[in-house]
Amino acid sequence: MMILPLSSVAIAKFYTEGLNNDMYEFYSLIILFFLIYSLLIVLKLLNLINNNEFIIINLILTFISSLSIIIYSSNKKNLYPVKNIKLGSLLIIYFMISVIVPTSFILILQGAQPNYSGIIKFIFTPITSLTTIYIFFSEEYAWRGFLQNIFFNKFGKKLGVIILGICWSLWHLPLIFTLYTPETPILGLILRSIHIVGISIFLGYLYIKTKNIWFCAIIHILNNSAFLITNSKESTITYHDILIVSMVVLIFYVPFLFTKEYKNNLE
Repeated sequence: MMILPLSSVAIAKFYTEGLNNDMYEFYSLIILFFLIYSLLIVLKLLNLINNNEFIIINLILTFISSLSIIIYSSNKKNLYPVKNIKLGSLLIIYFMISVIVPTSFILILQGAQPNYSGIIKFIFTPITSLTTIYIFFSEEYAWRGFLQNIFFNKFGKKLGVIILGICWSLWHLPLIFTLYTPETPILGLILRSIHIVGISIFLGYLYIKTKNIWFCAIIHILNNSAFLITNSKESTITYHDILIVSMVVLIFYVPFLFTKEYKNNLE
């Protein structure tokens, strides 16, 4: 599911522009990986491979696609992985703090302890996740690298990033109802919508400032790895959870909406 956004962009770009696009090699590579992933899924659905074989092949394919896209991007100015690395690193650290501090504080108030080994793993996630970064890059390239400016042009930057966040949240709707929070799907949708809109504001700011989609992909990975701090993937959502997430979003992410980067003039 996570490779579909970039795959869709690549197919659309290749179909409409073909070899006239200066990134046709990049889009061709993305389409190739999409076809291979699709073939793997078909083989699994037809029971031509078992679960273990599917997992192993998928891990190998994810590693190869991640390595390939990193190598390709290293030779492209607009995709260069370490472009504006100082500012990007600072914003990644800020995001880590926005996850670790409130989560740990809430756990302590509840009489529990943060998972300190999990926090260490979380801190090193930007490095350890490079072998699987392709799937996160695929989402972020589409949402931030492709759609963000389209929404900015149509709705203005502030409203545009909020609507983009809502669309991103609705993209996860099937998973919210079946996998993430099946016991409380409506509350889960509300909580994730608030959280994802907040993350969208922050990621939008990060991309405007750095023009580096790799930093957005790393933030995406960190966001998905936040469970390491609590060592829990709670599937039941309460109104109290929604209140806490809303406060975190208001304190750590919404202020970026009022920076000069979110003025309505486009760069």
